[in-house]
Amino acid sequence: MSPWINVICYVVIALLCAVNWAAAYLDKLKLYYITKPLVLMAMMAYFALNEGFSSTRLIFFIALGLSLLGDVFLIPQRTRYFVAGMAAFALAHLAYIIGFSYWPVPLYTYFLAAFFLVLMVWLFHYYIENYCKESQLPRFQKRLFKVYGVLVAGMALVAWMNLARQGWQRLPAVMAGLGGSLFMISDLMIALDKLEKRIPRQRFWVISSYHIAQFLLISSVLQTH
Repeated sequence: MSPWINVICYVVIALLCAVNWAAAYLDKLKLYYITKPLVLMAMMAYFALNEGFSSTRLIFFIALGLSLLGDVFLIPQRTRYFVAGMAAFALAHLAYIIGFSYWPVPLYTYFLAAFFLVLMVWLFHYYIENYCKESQLPRFQKRLFKVYGVLVAGMALVAWMNLARQGWQRLPAVMAGLGGSLFMISDLMIALDKLEKRIPRQRFWVISSYHIAQFLLISSVLQTH
């Protein structure tokens, strides 16, 4: 594809992100919710134009589509839509895991990943049970957070495993790992908000880290054959 088309895609994505992040920072909610899905749509278009429907990349395009669906579900401030959004993002994480698993890794990396996954999930469980007792969040949603935490932490670890995957160079692998980690951090901030542990400018930090994460993940794939 022509480099100029990629440049145009970069500019469009950057402009949409800038508008959406500014709206999040300034609490301009109408503009924020209008531009939020447009960012993922632009990323999907960029990915599709770069052979996003090929056999090894289609699953990542599906992950973007599920993420877009999750973005839309999270717009209404109602519990059932939030749970539906969580389900869409859970499937997106699963799609990323499946996609990265196309490239083989040495057996020892699975043991390392399993160790860190258990550690991360235990820490999340420990924090919820010991530091969020005052939260009014229903018990079933706390359990959903724990299940979801397994998937997002697993996705981040699988992304870092690209450092050991055949066919992956160092830079794309690091980009994927950072993308997975930022995705996890973004989701963690959402969980903390629901658990009444909101941070200042929470919406801005959630959406900016999420968009950077998605762009790093798909960009890492586009640099790998």
